Amino acid sequence: MAEYLSPGVYVEEYENLPHSMEGVATSVAGFVGLAERGTAAGAPVLILTYPEFTRKFGGYLNEAAFGEYRYLAGAVEQFFQNGGSRCYVARVLPSDARSASYDNGQLSVTAANEGSWGNRVELYFVEDSKKGLTIQVMYDDEVEEFAELNLHPESANYIGRRLQDSRLVKLQYKGPNEGEDIPLPGNPVAALLGEGNCSIRLEGGADGTKENITASTFTGTDEGPGKRTGIQAFLENNTVSIIAVPGVTIPEVINSLVAHCESIQSRFAVLDMPRDISDVRKLIEFREMIDSTYAAIYHPWIQNFDRANKKPGYFPPSGAVMGVYSRTDMCRGVHKAPANETIACTGLNINFNKGEQDILNPKGINLIRALPGQGIRIWGARTASVNTAFKYVNTRRLFIYVEESIKANTGWVAFEPNDANLWNRVRLSIDSFLNTLFRNGMFAGASPSESYFIEIGPTTMSPDDIKNGRLIMNIGISPSRPAEFVIFRITQHTAESSS
Repeated sequence: MAEYLSPGVYVEEYENLPHSMEGVATSVAGFVGLAERGTAAGAPVLILTYPEFTRKFGGYLNEAAFGEYRYLAGAVEQFFQNGGSRCYVARVLPSDARSASYDNGQLSVTAANEGSWGNRVELYFVEDSKKGLTIQVMYDDEVEEFAELNLHPESANYIGRRLQDSRLVKLQYKGPNEGEDIPLPGNPVAALLGEGNCSIRLEGGADGTKENITASTFTGTDEGPGKRTGIQAFLENNTVSIIAVPGVTIPEVINSLVAHCESIQSRFAVLDMPRDISDVRKLIEFREMIDSTYAAIYHPWIQNFDRANKKPGYFPPSGAVMGVYSRTDMCRGVHKAPANETIACTGLNINFNKGEQDILNPKGINLIRALPGQGIRIWGARTASVNTAFKYVNTRRLFIYVEESIKANTGWVAFEPNDANLWNRVRLSIDSFLNTLFRNGMFAGASPSESYFIEIGPTTMSPDDIKNGRLIMNIGISPSRPAEFVIFRITQHTAESSS
């Protein structure tokens, strides 16, 4: 309240409209997998295009070296090919992966992260008596240049300080031994590399082997902020809403991914099945390993061009499916089932028929099928659960969207006076948001009252709740469900029967 000390006319502005609410993003994907290069600990890395992925993480991995664990690059590419726009990537490593390095006792240089890619990193040193030392860091076509460097630790251009900005290497200058003078500006290269040398090449980098890949490689560890790995790294990300570990069908990994999604309740897992399983009973047995409304499972694998083998190959569908999720969300809305949607591929490794789908669909296995005259389409929209209330993928994802949107837009409520005025403001804000969703066709029902309800006040809070600072409200929505079974009843009509 303003303080008035002299006569006059005063104008005050006050907020009378309900707080506006915006829906959260639902189309951002998360990937966990092996890559040629890139950071393997800390927050997942944002990727906006496949070329950006190759710059930061490299390309397709070799099939002979990594087998069924090599599909991250292909999955990310297919995510963007199918309409995806944003994703985050967490790289994982075999336990025997190593960083390339160089160390001569005076100068220590290590590749920015593990992998044989570091063996192609070279550093060129050029001395200039006027401008100081210049270092060029080269990796394939990528070049970083650091000019006017020196070896004095107190200088702003100290070599160890300036090269902290390098994306390719970590450099440490150990300096002269105790009692020795700091090298003069005229001989920095000789001081670093010895007389007659002007370049170095890193060596000893290793990608690791598939024999040293286990379930824990993907499930990761939680050693605190900045040190989390694998699936656990996504605890540092609040944006990703769909997530996959492409091609990895180890039961421990699948259960860990599903448990991660169920724990945070704002993320949905897209799962693959083992590539060559075609027997219906074995597929059902694999599917029954989990029961969660926060996951969906897809089969069979899809055919696309394999950049590593330079010929068509089969890939797990999860990356492409998440691209379809993203495309459907952006074009139609999260309430639309991501099914009966084309998927960008040239074939399937198994062609299931209608009879087999009649068995698999009720079990929550979403098939991808080649349909005559319609192309290759996702032909299922079930969650991997027996819970009929959340039978469909879009139902669970719609609830995630509504819950997270309300959570993200009601932070202003904290520490406000918990009285009827606040209850009314909160109700108006949420009612406005839900009414917009109703008008966009996201709910079933012919009117708002049939589509959702909001309860807040004495019916939802006791005096004890209010005394203890609890604001409680009940919200119910009626989600639209897909027309999974389209039935036409046709009878013969003759002129005689109509007379």
